Amino acid sequence: MSKSKIIFWLIFLIVLSGAGYLYGPKAYKFLTRTRCSEVKTYSINSIDARFNMTQEEFKKYIDTAAENWNKIYGVTLFSYDPNAKLDFNLVFDERQGLSSEITNLEGDLDSKKDNIEPQVAEYERLVSVYKKKADDLNKEILFYNDQGGAPEEKFSEIVARQKELQNDAASLNELAAQLNQSTDEYNFEVGKLNSTVKTFNSTLEYKPEQGIYASGDERIEIYFATDKDELVHTLMHEMGHSLGLDHTENEGDIMFSYTSDLTEPSETDLSNLRLICAENVILQRYRTNIEYIRQMLLEKKASTSS
Repeated sequence: MSKSKIIFWLIFLIVLSGAGYLYGPKAYKFLTRTRCSEVKTYSINSIDARFNMTQEEFKKYIDTAAENWNKIYGVTLFSYDPNAKLDFNLVFDERQGLSSEITNLEGDLDSKKDNIEPQVAEYERLVSVYKKKADDLNKEILFYNDQGGAPEEKFSEIVARQKELQNDAASLNELAAQLNQSTDEYNFEVGKLNSTVKTFNSTLEYKPEQGIYASGDERIEIYFATDKDELVHTLMHEMGHSLGLDHTENEGDIMFSYTSDLTEPSETDLSNLRLICAENVILQRYRTNIEYIRQMLLEKKASTSS
């Protein structure tokens, strides 16, 4: 540190001390403030309509996340203010789009399955009826063959029943073709769903984060929201970053780098939060500079005496 900088910091410390003497409690409050001294207020800025979520619903999730932090620490860390600088945003990206597509495909498959299964059951019933009628007719034909032939009246009846069975067989074949087509369509949709799920999983590998906190803009963006608990977890995670918390290595922590459905801060989260909230921004810099100046003066004194 140069001589001019040492003089600057000495003057700054003298002025700071004088301000503390003159303004008393106000100066003490300013000097002793920490990251958690003031409530961090938040607002909602934008919600992409493709999330199908109202502002009231989004606020409810954010409020839950805020309350979980407030409760674990024992004081109000976060509070809603429609004019707050820290704002929340739902930003639609590829993952949310793929997730919505998967949901729609699953709904279509469930509908098709519900439609196909009764048709298959009815087809199997008709086949069973057809087989019984054919077996009964064949037994009767064999009986009359053993008798040397059927009476004319009975013969006409047998011929009519044969034609009826032929018509039944044609109807069953037509129904089978329709079922095969429906089944093919169903299997195609299953294949499409599997492909979409594969793409979705691949995308998650490249984009594991479901949200981000931009400190310079005081902005939190959420990119992916399909599960209530996962959304609350992501919100809490980004709010933790806004307080100054870093990532942890424990999967059971809110501040772990990957999203889960956990919504309660762990002991590690709480311990790190206490450390962050105990840091005094002003006095810490004050002490650091005093110590630096002291060392510089000692070094200068030592070099002068030698």
